[in-house]
Amino acid sequence: MIGMVSIIVGLMLLTIGPYMVSVYKPVDAVRSVVRLLITYLSLFQLFYSMGHWGNSILRGLNDNAFLFLFSLITQLIGVGMCYILVIKYNWNISGIWIALILELMLLIFFLLIRFDYKTRISA
Repeated sequence: MIGMVSIIVGLMLLTIGPYMVSVYKPVDAVRSVVRLLITYLSLFQLFYSMGHWGNSILRGLNDNAFLFLFSLITQLIGVGMCYILVIKYNWNISGIWIALILELMLLIFFLLIRFDYKTRISA
């Protein structure tokens, strides 16, 4: 259910993206950056909402210490990836968004493993 809502909102962002681009200056460089950012935003929204719901579910299972630990680890990894992509490889704004998306994907992976472990013990 959560994944379906996230996918629907992400697809809506991709669908209205061309109309949002028409609001900006009629310069090709600006419009290409806006299109790219809208694409990153839709992917980020998908993983962000899945991570948010995963955190909420595990908090409901009284699992707060591991959530803090997972968030701390993934944020440190995300900052490192961001610096590498932006400074070393000159990916500019794309490097920032890709690092954020990869950080959220890693967080979701940790949350899924923890949820599986937590529900397997209590069952």
